[in-house]
Amino acid sequence: MRQALRLTAKTGGKVAMLLNMASLCHSRRTDEWRETPPARIYAVDDIVCWPEDRYGPPPRHFTKHRYVWAVWTHDHNGPPAFWWLSGAEFRAANDVPSQAFNPRSFS
Repeated sequence: MRQALRLTAKTGGKVAMLLNMASLCHSRRTDEWRETPPARIYAVDDIVCWPEDRYGPPPRHFTKHRYVWAVWTHDHNGPPAFWWLSGAEFRAANDVPSQAFNPRSFS
């Protein structure tokens, strides 16, 4: 994360990382999260990060992992904003509610 922020510092770009939710509570990362908090954290409810096309169905323990998108911006100060994303809404393109979450409008 720090290297990505260094690389985008000149352009003012954003850094987004898909992380296992457990990384938010890891004791070795607490200081890092406090020193350089992301601007936003999006919890994703039901995705499985596993290349089924290459390895077949995911092992059972992988299906229990939960993920977050952590997004850093160079102009952010203070604690991160938090929001929930639904994998089902994104998979069911025809069933997405009209009030679906728009990450660009979230602040």
